Amino acid sequence: MWLAKLTARRGSIEVMARGMPFPVRFEQRKSAATGWCRAFACFAAVLAMLAALAHRFGLLETIDFLNVLPLVVVLAVLALAFGAFGFRRVWVYGDRSASELVFGIALAVLVLLPLAFAAYQGLTQPALYDVSTDTIDPPRFERAAAKMKSGLPKVCGI
Repeated sequence: MWLAKLTARRGSIEVMARGMPFPVRFEQRKSAATGWCRAFACFAAVLAMLAALAHRFGLLETIDFLNVLPLVVVLAVLALAFGAFGFRRVWVYGDRSASELVFGIALAVLVLLPLAFAAYQGLTQPALYDVSTDTIDPPRFERAAAKMKSGLPKVCGI
């Protein structure tokens, strides 16, 4: 005769079978998506840092650096996608590894913040059209000269 006796002792349930107790352990699942979230976020962060440092110290040309940035964005967005799926698994099914999930999402957001800020600035600032590369005979900038007051450019509408 089976008789179940529930005891809350270190995540196990004690089941009585024919008068003999034996512990039954239930394992809590670990979401694979949270691991992938952390892995993609770490890879995106390392790739972004290495590319930025290599570009800063002249080991990577600007064109190559600009070719690496979309890959960093894709990796960070993949980390966020795995993070969303992992968050659902943690919330609905009670899977473990919520700390990996939080770390991966935070790192992916940190990787995307500078790129999002640069995109925001690029979209909201006016286009540069009054630029000259002719250093010998530069053109006169009529619009800039009209905004100048006593030799100083107008700053922030002051």
